[in-house]
Amino acid sequence: MLLTRTFGLSLSREEVEKLWRATEGWVAGLCLTGHALRHESYDRRQALGLGSLPDLRRFLDTEVLPGLPADHLRFLEQTYWLERLDPDLCNLITGRIDSKALLEHLVEINMFTEEVSASPPVYRYHALLSDWLEARVNRSGEADISSVLGVASRWYEKHGLTDLAIGAALREDDPSRAEQLIRMACGPALRRGLAGTVAKWVSSLPVETLDSSPDLALVLARAAGSSGDIVMATAGLTTIGRIIDGDSAAASPSLRLAHLQLDFLVRLFKGDLRGALEMSTQARAFLANNPDQSAYAMHALSPDILLAHSAAANLLVGEFDQSIADVDAVLSPSQMAHPSMATVLAVGIRALVGAWKNEIAATRPFLEASRRVVDDFQGSTADPLPLYLAGVWCADIEQAEEDLAAVAAITTQLHWPLYAALHRLAAARYEMRVGRLNRARSALTEAGELIGAMPSPEFLARLAANLDDELVRTTSERAGAELNDREVAVLREIADGASRREVSERLHLSMNTVKTYLRTAYRKLGAIDRDDAVKRARRMGLLNDY
Repeated sequence: MLLTRTFGLSLSREEVEKLWRATEGWVAGLCLTGHALRHESYDRRQALGLGSLPDLRRFLDTEVLPGLPADHLRFLEQTYWLERLDPDLCNLITGRIDSKALLEHLVEINMFTEEVSASPPVYRYHALLSDWLEARVNRSGEADISSVLGVASRWYEKHGLTDLAIGAALREDDPSRAEQLIRMACGPALRRGLAGTVAKWVSSLPVETLDSSPDLALVLARAAGSSGDIVMATAGLTTIGRIIDGDSAAASPSLRLAHLQLDFLVRLFKGDLRGALEMSTQARAFLANNPDQSAYAMHALSPDILLAHSAAANLLVGEFDQSIADVDAVLSPSQMAHPSMATVLAVGIRALVGAWKNEIAATRPFLEASRRVVDDFQGSTADPLPLYLAGVWCADIEQAEEDLAAVAAITTQLHWPLYAALHRLAAARYEMRVGRLNRARSALTEAGELIGAMPSPEFLARLAANLDDELVRTTSERAGAELNDREVAVLREIADGASRREVSERLHLSMNTVKTYLRTAYRKLGAIDRDDAVKRARRMGLLNDY
């Protein structure tokens, strides 16, 4: 409203959201930006960058800085590049001993500084202040921070802040140190479900490093695939496959097992469920013959991960007993107390087996007890999806609605054919539960199209058929008795292949009346077209004497 009504601007939703994030709601900053955007002399991209706006710089120069002591300003110029302000690290970088007190003072005087954690104390600068300080330091010619980036990287590493340690090493232009940190951090991050973070780390390395390190390239392909990039995952699978086939001596057990696991994931994502199960079986056999688990640490490959993936593959081909056996081998009290990616996937699969076996009453207590495991999981991968799917089938209707929204969010983030099909099946189930049968029919039709395009969707096709049968029975119970004689008569003529005009002539009805009877019959049957209506009417026994 401020930007459109007060300043008369025409901005896209994306531009408004970018400004909101950049200013963090600071009204003066929005107003200064609005003034700038009203002047044709300003390039919109420059104005949306905010940090380079002369009006904003002048405001900070004239309104913010004049009362600031020189040593405070110097502190700001020395620390502006830190994403988080840890007082001990600030002391190391600036040579001060009172960084905590100074940061508290900056918070008190509203110097675009906020406390984000009290124990331990951690602070951050407003992004606009950081941008402005960076521009100021660049203008003064004192922009070289390389001397302290190494200090920061090692401090972060010592305190377990791996992401920040890697970021500082990359900014320091020390790719060898960054690579070392990434190799140590990839496995734990993947086990916690942070595939997107791993993809960001590895893709930041120089191209020549990835070209000479197949294991890192494979980590990137797997992390990218788990984050929704099937193209990169498939490309990595092909590239590493050539290396393994062409130079067996260079293919370590770690590379071979990780390649099998990536092949499993790509097949699963694309809906080649039988192929995924075969890759899972091969991976487990390979690990049994090459049991040195320390060799697989960077790829986060371990018996529990492989078992959880085997359980998923068996579930999706309808081998419920084997899926449960795999899950039970994963779950243990220690796993439940400290959930990993494998734990989250395993509890969801166990719940979903019960849901798909229609053991709703027995499954619901386990489902609800398992939500804590998923809630405690901080990963960003799709491993919680099976539990949300089970919730759509089994949970109370309010919770089922939330679970369906979670399924939709994962499906939107990860553009995988398998997950799109599962989402539409879940939507059909939910709509049936709330009695919106036409919506259920539409979702089931979409699911059928997605499943039909998969290489080996046999079980999912049966699951869709079971839902369709349930939908027919529900529709029959609701609508069968409601179809009147005229509607049934029109359907019979349609089933005989008659056009609407021919139906009109045979039954001595007007064309509009025929259309009305068809429309109401479709609605009552939950059908989407004439062929679907005839099929459903026959299955309901309405045309048995025809």
